[in-house]
Amino acid sequence: DESVQGGLTTVMRQTIQTPRATTTVCTLYTNGKFEGDDSATSQMNAQFGFAAIPSLFVNHFDRALLVGLGTGHSAAALKHLGYREIDIAEFAPGIVAAARQSFAHLNGGILDDPHTRLFLEDGRNVLLTNRQRAYDLITIEITSVWFAGATNLYSQEFYELARKRLKLDGILQQWIQLHHIGPHEVACALATARTVFPYVGLWFYGNQGLMIASSHPLVLDDARRPELARRLRSAPLVDELYGSVVVSPSGLTRLVNDFRPAINTDHNRWLEYSTPRYQSSDFDWLSHNRRLFSQYRN
Repeated sequence: DESVQGGLTTVMRQTIQTPRATTTVCTLYTNGKFEGDDSATSQMNAQFGFAAIPSLFVNHFDRALLVGLGTGHSAAALKHLGYREIDIAEFAPGIVAAARQSFAHLNGGILDDPHTRLFLEDGRNVLLTNRQRAYDLITIEITSVWFAGATNLYSQEFYELARKRLKLDGILQQWIQLHHIGPHEVACALATARTVFPYVGLWFYGNQGLMIASSHPLVLDDARRPELARRLRSAPLVDELYGSVVVSPSGLTRLVNDFRPAINTDHNRWLEYSTPRYQSSDFDWLSHNRRLFSQYRN
């Protein structure tokens, strides 16, 4: 599919043969950039985590907004977790077509669910124009931050808008890549969100970084563990998700003091211009960032 909004969207179906089995994998690409697949890899774990980890701190499961549809696996996870209404903002019509035609087996036909509403629109515009809808959870998994325009959802002004659209006890989740990015850029993203949300932390799950932001402390209430275990259908999984924290909210205070990071705004898009240079680096930034930030776990 080719469109003004999404460029070239492609689904590649590949047959993989191993001594034990033959499997077929569907992979979604936007302009040649990997966006997701249906193989049993860490990518699926990450897409599950984008919904499950912030839900550890959600008090009500009335309404969630997913920004960035991809294969639709995260949207299906939101339904699995019990959210009564799920809004999806997806800018590219090709992504929507791919999720419906090639990944329905993965997302359970979530786009045709009567409790799901699709907005073929930029996520920030959805928040700007739907002022009467308040969310318990806003979860974001758009493409890598080094794509032109992606920082539109990493700016101080965006976080201010998101906070207005969240309920008082609502939670924001945002994918923070830890590969092909330096620690100062990660610190910038975390510190920018912290200028708006008093409690911000970084989790690592499915080989990806997840920023969780809230107006209330990010502490797992022991009284809610049975309910969360029921929603996740696994008590050990609750501990696994919660224990995947890399930078705690209190540790972030020390991190900001140590790094003194730039604050990313609509008028100073430092993050968008600084990050692309890491694409040409062969250094293992993922391992480096994990080791460096682990000292702020507390």
